Amino acid sequence: MKNGLRAVLAVAVCGVACAGSALGATRIVSVYVESFAELQKQAALGAGAFQAPMLAALPMMMTGGLPGAAQMDNSKPVAMHLLALDGGETGMVIEVAPSAAPEAYLKALAGGEAEGALPEPKDGIYTLGKHMAAKVAGGRLYIVTHAKKQAALLGTDLTAYSELPTLPGVLRVSVEPQAVVPYLKKATASIPVQVNAPDAEKQRRAVERALGFYSGMLEQLKALHLGLNIQNEGVFVRSRLIPRAGSDLAALMLSGKPVSTKQQAFLKKDSLFSYASGGSTVPKTLENALIEMYTELVASSPMYTGGATNDWAAVLKQSIALWGVPQALAVSRPVPDGALHVQGCWQMDDPVGYLESQFAMMKEPFFVTMMKQSGIKFPGPTKRTVDDMKVYDWKMEFDEQAMEKTVRAAFPPDLPAEKADAAVAAHQQTFRTLKVLLGDGYTYATSGKDLILAMGGEAVLADAVKRAKASAGASAEADRIEALLSPSADPHSIGSIALARIIALSLAARPETADIAKGIPDSEGIVFAGWPFKGETLSAMLIPTSEIKAITAAAMAGQAAARKRNAPARPPVPDNF
Repeated sequence: MKNGLRAVLAVAVCGVACAGSALGATRIVSVYVESFAELQKQAALGAGAFQAPMLAALPMMMTGGLPGAAQMDNSKPVAMHLLALDGGETGMVIEVAPSAAPEAYLKALAGGEAEGALPEPKDGIYTLGKHMAAKVAGGRLYIVTHAKKQAALLGTDLTAYSELPTLPGVLRVSVEPQAVVPYLKKATASIPVQVNAPDAEKQRRAVERALGFYSGMLEQLKALHLGLNIQNEGVFVRSRLIPRAGSDLAALMLSGKPVSTKQQAFLKKDSLFSYASGGSTVPKTLENALIEMYTELVASSPMYTGGATNDWAAVLKQSIALWGVPQALAVSRPVPDGALHVQGCWQMDDPVGYLESQFAMMKEPFFVTMMKQSGIKFPGPTKRTVDDMKVYDWKMEFDEQAMEKTVRAAFPPDLPAEKADAAVAAHQQTFRTLKVLLGDGYTYATSGKDLILAMGGEAVLADAVKRAKASAGASAEADRIEALLSPSADPHSIGSIALARIIALSLAARPETADIAKGIPDSEGIVFAGWPFKGETLSAMLIPTSEIKAITAAAMAGQAAARKRNAPARPPVPDNF
């Protein structure tokens, strides 16, 4: 287990080329256990609540892999620090609290090699044999095993990393985003290019742009902390996101506004997905970087041809124009085999102008060609007036033959026919599922500064308008989520996602997995919220017990089905048996 934990963390940052500090080592990530005594309690609770007996064995498996675990104080924190060294190497330092004198722990680590006395430390570092070294500082013991540069790892001021991050969690993680950036940059430089692959260079540029964007985001973060607790209600995951002062991310976070009752009115407990945000001001540089990244990604797809990069940029600019405005969205599927019902509301100065610009874009030759290639067309819209609202109805037409033509045109010339047919069949299944889910089309309505979206018919539109206009009063769903998560300030974002139900919907769309979907039990859905605190963004998420059981049931059923499919044929039984 010890080697497994080290491998998981090392792989995540393998190849980090860090300039380093004066000490020659920089922390990448630290994983903390509040105490193994508390972990044992929570694991036992989860094993019963989630019907997952193996969870109870987790603390024993972890302590069994730690050096000298019998000498450890189980009531004190344990930490594993992954450090980046000069030259791009990484190493793991394990930090524990001895239950007695540190020297007794060191002797236990040295075993027979100590022969009654510890070796003299060099610069405070004990070389204990068995590829192990240790250092005592502040009453804590720092241990490295199988590391090439033990002195460099233990020569770092590790006490600076000893303090647990301030947030609830029996398991906690602290990430130094700056230390991850060099890894992303190195990954970008090593992207393989298949010379004979169509659009290979274009796809490489797209990946470079995406990695560059996320590297830039990480560079704007000072720290990221995560905490996980197992309770009767389920698994709580909390986070602290700390931006660098003066960065675009800091500006974005500081400009956030609380979710209003108008947005909260769209939250629904029985939805597949519900989300409400109070809005924020998106820095122009951040918006442009996002547009450039997605432009490169979509333009690199071999599925759609004939468009210039500028064409894609115009479409994407229109698509993210609603990013920072106050908004709410709810998606549900009231009839198991029916279409999705979608309701949304965005607040903006000129919703009519936004829709007219969208209408104009959809008539551009590039957009018409792109949608024709996708197999989905949007004739219209049909404009009408309802009460004081301007209403735009968009109908959707599905052309499976056009979709198949586009898919086949994107295949490499040497792709075997059977593989091409299988890929087309998979696309057809997805296409037919979308046709059912999306229904006949969608409707936008404008009322004052509200842009209202509805999908699912006139009754859905009428209900969405009612929710948008009912801007006063409490939201039962918002109150429920806040009661579960206990945010310390008014949330700037809040919502839920019924992950198990979405998984079931996906499984039901394919004949070979439809039976699995039927066996997934009902669940409550994951809830989440985010709010500001002293220049940071705090968030909390609860994965309810029922959701964990449902997802686990789906995973186990999927594994059983896979074993059945892959099982060898039974050999014939001789007559005499």
